[in-house]
Amino acid sequence: MEEKARAVLASREPHLLPRGLGTLANLYDPLSMPPALAKAHAELDRAVEKCYRPEPFDSDRQRVEFLFALYEKLTAPLLPVTPKTKARRSQTAATMPRPRRGRTPGLPGQSASSV
Repeated sequence: MEEKARAVLASREPHLLPRGLGTLANLYDPLSMPPALAKAHAELDRAVEKCYRPEPFDSDRQRVEFLFALYEKLTAPLLPVTPKTKARRSQTAATMPRPRRGRTPGLPGQSASSV
């Protein structure tokens, strides 16, 4: 894998300042990326993928889903187990008085004497 990473660095070096005229942003533009750099990255990606499973991923989405599932599996034992508690009203709801039935302040046609 180290060899593949060095190949990526070597293939992009001639294109960067001061020798080349490009920045990393320009160099990694998918429309203008040098073919040698794209090939070096593809080979590095494959070497990294082999560290996780023998067959290649079909898409970036499949790779991300696999890695997140692996992350969840590895970190699950680290999460504290919390007991389930009864649902509680929010602090604001718990401190505000409940309105009485039949009284809706501010409705038109309702006077203080009719309540």
